[in-house]
Amino acid sequence: LELQLKRLEDHEPRGPLSNNFLEVRCICNFIWLAVSSSLFNSSNASKQTFFYLRDPAINMPSSSSALTVLVVGATGATGKHVVVQLLQKHHAVRTIVRSSDRLLSSLGDILGAKDMDNYASQLQVTEAAILDLSDEELQKQVDGCDAIVQTLGHNMTFKGMYGAPRKLVSESIRRLTKAAEAAKLADGKKMKVILMGSDGVSHPDKSTDDKRPLSERVVLSLIRALVPPHRDNEAAAKYIYADVGTDKSFEWTVVRPTDLIDAENISKYVAYDKPVGGLFGDNTVSRINVAQFMVDLLTSADLWKTWVYKMPVVHNAEEVAVPN
Repeated sequence: LELQLKRLEDHEPRGPLSNNFLEVRCICNFIWLAVSSSLFNSSNASKQTFFYLRDPAINMPSSSSALTVLVVGATGATGKHVVVQLLQKHHAVRTIVRSSDRLLSSLGDILGAKDMDNYASQLQVTEAAILDLSDEELQKQVDGCDAIVQTLGHNMTFKGMYGAPRKLVSESIRRLTKAAEAAKLADGKKMKVILMGSDGVSHPDKSTDDKRPLSERVVLSLIRALVPPHRDNEAAAKYIYADVGTDKSFEWTVVRPTDLIDAENISKYVAYDKPVGGLFGDNTVSRINVAQFMVDLLTSADLWKTWVYKMPVVHNAEEVAVPN
């Protein structure tokens, strides 16, 4: 509890109201620690949270053949890492971006100018807003791809949150999945579709995730009412779970990162089948680790089989108590 209090004090502004909120959060976190401790040590496996721990120091078996992957949201803070890691693994990457200059600049900052030249033949850039493309133009982007990764998000500015397009994430995944359904892969293989959401978005089935504390449910209700991007992310997850389902010619997973931070290097990460810990500031995950998880999903058949049609929640491994 003392460690939790210290972490919260480091992140919370102090003031007459924040002191009370801090106490509430400490109590919630203390309750979670007690509950999770008994959960992980329980002999009843059905009550345990399923998790997957990934150590980047250990090479993961991956697909021997090169993939072609369409990345939508490639200029974003997470999307650019997805592109870089795919290129470094010698896969072909297609991107749809509003600014090719911004994309190449961000990739160059990570890879360096020399490596960018080496990867030029693997990268295809289409400069456009995805919702402005016609169905035929979007279908051309999807045809021939083995996978689609959507990491789109709203800019956290007033215009980005309250201006058009209000349904950027949900409308984009709707159009991409329709194009994926129309695309035909060789040898009867199914295209893989990954949607990036957040752990603030509950699983639409209402039973996979544990019920959140009252305080978190109240805050999420306020966010849902006041912040359109959150409603958009919820709508996207609901669409792919309820409307797409599991009987299409492609497969999907929704990756739900916890609180995102920046980091220069890939580190250990852990994926859970549902949110673990408190919603506000308890856990973090680096964007580069989220990208690594998504690339691992695309390149490892066993890992994809584990998480297909699910909504895993990703944390940095150092931030969570992993059961033995």
